[in-house]
Amino acid sequence: MRKISNQNLNAYLANQIIDKAIADAGEQSPYKTVQLAKIILRSSPNHKLDTGVPIYGFVKNVGEITAIKVLTNGAVVLIKSSQIVSSSEIKGDFTISGVTYGVKDYINGFPRYKVKRK
Repeated sequence: MRKISNQNLNAYLANQIIDKAIADAGEQSPYKTVQLAKIILRSSPNHKLDTGVPIYGFVKNVGEITAIKVLTNGAVVLIKSSQIVSSSEIKGDFTISGVTYGVKDYINGFPRYKVKRK
């Protein structure tokens, strides 16, 4: 059981990092905040993320592109929305590799998550 770092569990920091990645790509998102989501991706030569398995991360859409900051490794990727098989927003607690996480508190309306159970 590997714990996710506190930095990767902070939606405020994730929003800033994703906004920078979007700006570096020459795009601009109409959305102000990120959402925590469970995503399953298709196989594609455009990304090196695992396919067919759930990936948890903060996401923000930009037209036909989705920016994802993966919780487990902190990587930020921009992928075409067509590469997503399914995506569902996480509103409560979630479990990754046997560790359950929940909302710790909010900073400027952005949630920070913490370990609830190991």
